[in-house]
Amino acid sequence: MKTRLPKQFYFLVAAAVVLAFLMRQIDQETPALDKSLMDAELELMMGIPAIPNLASWQKPFLEALRKAHRELEDKESRVEGLATLGKLYLANGFSSEARQCFSALQTIRSKNARWSYYLGLATRDYQDKKPAIQAFEKALALDGDYPNSRYMLGLMYLESGHILDSAEEFEKLLDRVDWMAWARFRLAQGLYLEERFREAAVQIDQSIKEDPEIQEFYSLKEEMANFTGDVAAARSARLEKDRLSFDKSPYDPWCQELWEHCFDSFRLMRFSKSEELKGDLSKAVAILNRAAELAEEESDILTALGSLHLKQGDREQAIEAFEKAIKADPENEVARLGLAELLGAR
Repeated sequence: MKTRLPKQFYFLVAAAVVLAFLMRQIDQETPALDKSLMDAELELMMGIPAIPNLASWQKPFLEALRKAHRELEDKESRVEGLATLGKLYLANGFSSEARQCFSALQTIRSKNARWSYYLGLATRDYQDKKPAIQAFEKALALDGDYPNSRYMLGLMYLESGHILDSAEEFEKLLDRVDWMAWARFRLAQGLYLEERFREAAVQIDQSIKEDPEIQEFYSLKEEMANFTGDVAAARSARLEKDRLSFDKSPYDPWCQELWEHCFDSFRLMRFSKSEELKGDLSKAVAILNRAAELAEEESDILTALGSLHLKQGDREQAIEAFEKAIKADPENEVARLGLAELLGAR
């Protein structure tokens, strides 16, 4: 039987204690309440997020939620408790609940760009991109040195059909070496949507030249070649895409900070992969160890852990991980091959 959080706890603490304090925080930090803050007060009075369906979640996640709510009872840690709650929901895929937390935090701690950025992440997959656009705009205004905010703002403009606005944001990233390939890729997408095929081809080719290890780049090149009837180019792009065993996304430090709040083993694998691609193998291993603890019998996680240990040069740990992976799934050919190579090299 799964443990559930008592609803009474949520309602009593949230309505009677937490929100009253949060309103006092607004009074302390703001000389006068304008209309926007009055709107925020009304939103906060509706309470913290209602309890989502937690039936399939393991005890560690439920305990983390309980701990966050215990922080809400302490006068000195209530705002931090709400922030922890938002991070827990965002890191584990509860977007609506995360949105409510970060909407409140964006008002209470209005100078912290992270809350606006996380609000953007929580709303980025909505059909209506306006909430995400507004959140990323605010994050960028608060911290113009965090390039991910500009990139995500440009992406939201692009996905909502505002091609010129998106191009303006991506062009501002072209002077950053580590963002040049991604900026050109998104510019190519916008040009392609406007049927400016030659210009789009120039941008996507340049993206691939700057970083030839990203599947998404070849996917767009293949799509463009098929549309224009260039069969040879489409085939070449498809072959290049297929040689890559994984896809990369722009590294996001603020998003990566959420891994310690994540209790979903497959989401943790993505966090780990981002660190591996960034070159931080120690952190990648730490994240995968957490995933393995949450899903002890998941062969794919153990196989990935074995591969990471091997990259670190830790053969014994790699052997142990591969053996566990095979025990969990005797048909795991990747783990079996990895183990055979290690044992044969002894």
